[in-house]
Amino acid sequence: ITLKGNDLLIGTCGFYAFDEGFQRADIGYELLKAYWRQGIMSEALSAILTFAFTTMGLYRIDAVVYAWNERSQGILRKLGFTHEATLPQRYFFRDQLWDEYRFGLHKDEWQ
Repeated sequence: ITLKGNDLLIGTCGFYAFDEGFQRADIGYELLKAYWRQGIMSEALSAILTFAFTTMGLYRIDAVVYAWNERSQGILRKLGFTHEATLPQRYFFRDQLWDEYRFGLHKDEWQ
């Protein structure tokens, strides 16, 4: 992710864990803190989700988020993802155990 008209890298977004047989993939993303809350990540994710559903032929996209990352959960919900599962105490981070949240989005739910 770069700012329009600028080649400075400020973040990334993309797919991994492709499963062509089931027409699904996981989505991952990150953005430098200086650029949070400006709509940049929502715009970038919207673009790659459109590409995934219309060009790549995917039917389902999954996302994994730590319980403490409320901003990331908010972006996913804004884009139509649904919180589908909680894996309790899945990760040890910052000296404590954290839950992992799993979100999903189906092509027919995409706006």
